[in-house]
Amino acid sequence: MAKKTRKIPKFKSDMETAAFWDSHDSIKYLSATKPAHLNFPKPRHKIVIDLEEKQWKILQHLAHQKKMSFNHLAEKLVEEKLEVGY
Repeated sequence: MAKKTRKIPKFKSDMETAAFWDSHDSIKYLSATKPAHLNFPKPRHKIVIDLEEKQWKILQHLAHQKKMSFNHLAEKLVEEKLEVGY
């Protein structure tokens, strides 16, 4: 006996969707679904570095001139240096 394919109805709101799935078994609708394709961002790593007062002030000043955060500027400087090295 072939299983009957059930179509998932169109919903007008999240509340309507929630009410439907609260009262229906999702297993009966699996054949009407498509796989989800998810992209996860690559993990990032945080580090702590010690800067001399002069280095800190230069970094802050350059970041202010470029209208960006000092964290973003430091990240860009490291990125550029690593690209040159490799």
